[in-house]
Amino acid sequence: EGRQMDSVPFIRTMIQDIQSRLSVDPGRIYACGQSSGGHMTTYLALAASEVFAAVSPWSAYTYPGSKHEVFKCFEGKCFADGHVPICLLFGDKDQIFGTDAKNFLHAESSDINGFVRFIIESYGLEPEPYTYKCPPIQYFVWKNKKGTPMLKIGIVQNMPHANYAEESRIAYDEFFSKFSKAGGKLKYMGRDAE
Repeated sequence: EGRQMDSVPFIRTMIQDIQSRLSVDPGRIYACGQSSGGHMTTYLALAASEVFAAVSPWSAYTYPGSKHEVFKCFEGKCFADGHVPICLLFGDKDQIFGTDAKNFLHAESSDINGFVRFIIESYGLEPEPYTYKCPPIQYFVWKNKKGTPMLKIGIVQNMPHANYAEESRIAYDEFFSKFSKAGGKLKYMGRDAE
């Protein structure tokens, strides 16, 4: 209808409905999504931080002031209940991230660099990432003062704007499964994360 809609109330209602019918661990609710679902996933981390223990956007992101800011509902809604760990995965040939995705940290004018700076500053993360390779992915990991990996970016070699078959396994096995919330406090492998 040509108007902005805030989908967070719908997502909250959907989760409550599922919880009323099924056994759900409220401390292990995660979100992931590809492309426009990646925009929504990052938005949920910022605007519904009390719900999600961790998120993994694939091939997209959003944040206040981004050129990819598809939600105009950020005002006053970021980080209502702490910070949500983010594992962003995208391809080095993904046109959304520009032609030189591998150098995103050094391209001051790039929007992905702006996203990284926004999360580092908002979460109080160490400015320099830990990096490692697990072919075909190059990882960049930013930790907080407690050593918790709060932002993880994986760049998949030779992948365009697409869904890498391993993204689901990577998101759960290597990221989600390590995070939970207990009494509203974020835990990383059973210890306080923040």
